[in-house]
Amino acid sequence: MEYARLQSMLIAKIDPKYLLFCGPIVNAKTPLLGVRMPDLHEIAKKIIKDKDDVKTLPFHQSVEMDIVIGFCRMQSNDALDDKYQFLNAFLPGVDNWMVIDSLASSFSTKDYGLGLRKIKQYAKSKAPFERRFAYIHFLDNFIQKDKVNDIFKIVKPDAHYYVKMAIAWLLCECFVRYPNETEVYLANNVLDDWTINKAILRAKKSALRSIVALKKLAYNLNRYSEKEKNNG
Repeated sequence: MEYARLQSMLIAKIDPKYLLFCGPIVNAKTPLLGVRMPDLHEIAKKIIKDKDDVKTLPFHQSVEMDIVIGFCRMQSNDALDDKYQFLNAFLPGVDNWMVIDSLASSFSTKDYGLGLRKIKQYAKSKAPFERRFAYIHFLDNFIQKDKVNDIFKIVKPDAHYYVKMAIAWLLCECFVRYPNETEVYLANNVLDDWTINKAILRAKKSALRSIVALKKLAYNLNRYSEKEKNNG
């Protein structure tokens, strides 16, 4: 596919009001055009349907182009190794959460062995948004009772805001789904209070969707708080 053609498809969908709204939230140095996510998915699906090849397109020309390229690559019939090879080249240059989260949500895999190895690799990266991808990738594909202890071993304190938020999001989902395992981790973790408190706040908001879940979460949070007091 030619770069100019994709660029023209994106320009045709620009929404100036959305750009004004979204710009400060995305907070990217990469240019943001102002195209809504449903329109980006529509463009990407058309590219896939038409069997256009995006492999020669340059990275990081705009946030929206990155999202379209990432969606097409992750939804392709390429081998899993090829998808991870693409990520190895693509992720280090990403400078915003929107591309990372869109990319992670469009990448589905059940290969836990390979997935965990790549998550460990990305979590050690010097590039903060590559580290964010590691945690979101686990969250989107592998958050299961017999696997959460693996990610607890990988999670490390992080100074970058968007990585801390990804860790908080991950811990929130672990706490809501697997409170006993997460409680054990929280009782012995080395994370900063800000990240832990953010995770607990997100867990409370998530549990509000269900009275039963909220009561269960409240019980586990109280139990966790009592342990913290006793340890202190």
